[in-house]
Amino acid sequence: MKKLIIKNGKFYRGDIEEKPEIGNLEQIKLIREYEKRGDLLKEGLIIKPTFTKEITANIYFQCVCGTYLFINSDCDCEDDIECLIGEKTTCYNCHKRYKVDINNFNELFVKIDN
Repeated sequence: MKKLIIKNGKFYRGDIEEKPEIGNLEQIKLIREYEKRGDLLKEGLIIKPTFTKEITANIYFQCVCGTYLFINSDCDCEDDIECLIGEKTTCYNCHKRYKVDINNFNELFVKIDN
């Protein structure tokens, strides 16, 4: 059985839309996870970049809808996190936009870009 997902505010199992059901535990659990990820990403989710041999910084994170997204950027060296600041991406599933920023502790974070 395919996993239940939220897409454009509706429940889907694969490509088939499912109607909301009162008391459906699977739907309730999915809505709670969706809300939790949304709260985290509104505040900003601290991320740690990984670097490849070609000196590319990569960030992986999970969208509010549950889709895994990544951002990558060319940089000068493995300690160059500034190359990621201001980078943006849009979820191909729910179309939410995200932006990379830096906090006062020099930690990168990704948050919903309003």
